[in-house]
Amino acid sequence: MSTVIMNWINKYISEIPIYAIVCSIFLYFLLAALRLLNVEIASFILLALLASISLHILNMAKKVDYSLDKISKIFNDVTILKNGSPALITGLSNQEIFYGILKEKVNEASERVWLMHFDPWAPDAPEYSDCEKEKYFDFSKNFAIEHPHVDVKRIIGIPNQNKLDWVEQLVEDTREIRNLHLGYLYVGDIQNSFPRSVTSCQIIDKNKIFLLNPLLNHIPPGDFKKCIYIENREIVSIYEQYYERIWNEITEYNSPYGCLLKDGPGRALFDQNVKKIQDNFNKTE
Repeated sequence: MSTVIMNWINKYISEIPIYAIVCSIFLYFLLAALRLLNVEIASFILLALLASISLHILNMAKKVDYSLDKISKIFNDVTILKNGSPALITGLSNQEIFYGILKEKVNEASERVWLMHFDPWAPDAPEYSDCEKEKYFDFSKNFAIEHPHVDVKRIIGIPNQNKLDWVEQLVEDTREIRNLHLGYLYVGDIQNSFPRSVTSCQIIDKNKIFLLNPLLNHIPPGDFKKCIYIENREIVSIYEQYYERIWNEITEYNSPYGCLLKDGPGRALFDQNVKKIQDNFNKTE
């Protein structure tokens, strides 16, 4: 329907030359002479000019392919939640897009960056390496170092020695950093944990969240499953409660669900919990 309207405007109305305004002025005097019009000439000319400009804009939109259909598609990216506030919802279809937007939003953070990392291998592991992934994890480490005012947390799954070695290096590289907090959550074999699994999310400030595909909850090499990026305060408030609940559970003393690995400077917490993590490598439920 919108295409039909645009074609009609383009064919019959939008190509309005300047003489249309001249004709409008002539029509004004004719009607005024016949006492059929009681409007000031300035107002009449202004209305004619505004109508011409509006139609010209519609015509230009048509020429640059901003049809009503295309404009409608653009606005479809913003969904109004029922009884709630506007939400920007974007599907992320590959690793490059996912890590690119994630880096962009983390870099904009002014208050907090709460992350989860349940990939079964370290980002630089030969079995699991990906250029975009390695760049992102190097960036996120440097971000915590360079932004001491931002609260940075990461909940990590550590199912093998390869991942444990990587986490140890992360702790060592950031041992003087006060704003980076690391927690370990025992999730077992994340690759085969569905439907008993944790929902992996990345929360940026109070209004941005990345939700990983719930079938995986990690980023596999090659076989990427579409993820979702959302900007909405109400949705983030739900997941921040979820994140805080997990964090509180794993950081309790002698928690069966995990442990704290870093909470401010030093590496004492990591060292005292290494054995607990290693004991879970071959644990079966």
